[in-house]
Amino acid sequence: MAHNDDLDKELRFHIDSRVDDLVASGVAPDEARRQARLEFGGVTQTKEAVRDLGVWSIANGLMQDLRFAFRALRATPIVTAVAVLSLALGIGANTAMFSLVNSLMLRALPVRDPARLVLIKSREREGYPEWSYPVWSEIRQRPQLFETSAAWSATARANFTVSGVTTKADGLLASGTFFDTLGVSALVGRTFSAADDQRGGGPGGPVAVISHGFWQRYFDGATAAIGHTVTLENVPFTVVGVMPPEFFGADVGRTFDVIVPLNTEPLVSRNESRLAQRGTHG
Repeated sequence: MAHNDDLDKELRFHIDSRVDDLVASGVAPDEARRQARLEFGGVTQTKEAVRDLGVWSIANGLMQDLRFAFRALRATPIVTAVAVLSLALGIGANTAMFSLVNSLMLRALPVRDPARLVLIKSREREGYPEWSYPVWSEIRQRPQLFETSAAWSATARANFTVSGVTTKADGLLASGTFFDTLGVSALVGRTFSAADDQRGGGPGGPVAVISHGFWQRYFDGATAAIGHTVTLENVPFTVVGVMPPEFFGADVGRTFDVIVPLNTEPLVSRNESRLAQRGTHG
């Protein structure tokens, strides 16, 4: 109502102003009012024209379009169902694709300062970069190249025995500088260091660090897992730490269950070590 009152006042003002102008020019008052009304047209028509330019006309037009669209969709249910299904499949496929790309390419490593990490790649066009252990030895003997460096190698699914139960698990061999280089700490217990990365194991024997998922599955999240012995290919390893749940390793798109020091490889390879072989890559 307030909007209509304001519109009436505005129209009366313009008509009265025009009448005053005509009277001032010598036109009789009645004639001046008739001419002014003719020039402005009918009051009702003018008010409708003004309303058509306002927000209400846009809202009314939108509602009419929506009602028309709803009636059209209801009149053709099969076409509507196909359209909705196509949209759902398209949105689902795009969401799945983005999730895959995010996990394989866009997701940052859950480590300290991931933008400062440099991955030294070999020239393979496909697959993961691979180097021999002697090449790694040459790199770590040149501290001027990097602030710190580490090496790791994903192994094939190996046999792990926990509390007498043998299972297949994803293992990872890593140098003693692995955790310090990435800047990650254990959630429970500790990680291993260069002192543990020795042929035959460190002072306390071979040690292992397990993932959060492995800890939950086989130790029910109990802190008693620290100090527990797991057997990797018939070689006993003492669990010294559990990694936080967000740490999946050093390769985006790959995960691990157990990480052991790189130099314990001769033990699980039954002393047929490949570490000293320059032509063996991994």
